[in-house]
Amino acid sequence: MQDGRNDLQMEEMRLMQPLYADLVQVVSDWAKEKNLYIVLDESSGRVIYKKVGLDATADVMKLANKKHEQKTTLAKSKAVAAPKPATYYYTRHNIGFRVLDALADSHHLSWQTKNNMEVAMLPLNGKQILLIKPQTFMNDSGKVIPALLKQGIKPENILVVHDELEQPFGAVKMRFGGSARGHNGLKSIIVACGDQFARIRFGISRPLVKEDVPAYVLEKFTEIPVEIDAKIAEAVQMIEQII
Repeated sequence: MQDGRNDLQMEEMRLMQPLYADLVQVVSDWAKEKNLYIVLDESSGRVIYKKVGLDATADVMKLANKKHEQKTTLAKSKAVAAPKPATYYYTRHNIGFRVLDALADSHHLSWQTKNNMEVAMLPLNGKQILLIKPQTFMNDSGKVIPALLKQGIKPENILVVHDELEQPFGAVKMRFGGSARGHNGLKSIIVACGDQFARIRFGISRPLVKEDVPAYVLEKFTEIPVEIDAKIAEAVQMIEQII
């Protein structure tokens, strides 16, 4: 316990720091257009305006949420890839990123920032595997692909790890080629290099009502953490066997 906060609260605050950093920029840009002087309370995310009689907090938060709901992460094996919104670490949509982090952690790797991505090099099975976490919008995941192609990495050597609505929770399946099936991160990658790349599909199940999908994928898992970790370990093992 620290200052009345438990460990989970402290961890959530740590994970939210990137959101606040970007939110400051969003707020500043918006305020500049409106000729306002503002203060951001980082403990709550609330914007306090110096101009009397105006409180557009909802507008600013809407802009910030629009920016962050599309954030993505990709990893690469000879290219391994996993789209995800970076500020929603424990959500269903981010499971691909958690798999890649587990893979990197198991080999004691560290991430380095390079242009619009974070990278780590994994020596495995006599190969040098480049792990990539693009810092782009979800819909722009494919923007990291040209850099891979320039290095001579062919689409068939790319492995994308992503959440899969069409599989029950915890099902870890391998697939090569095919459509995006509505996954915007995959759509962007397919536009950039075609659909002839491998995928690790981590099942998250589908909600009963189709209209609930956007909110559902950005919610945290309801399964117990030990069960989620076991499935993540299974996905890591599959990746190691494939590459």
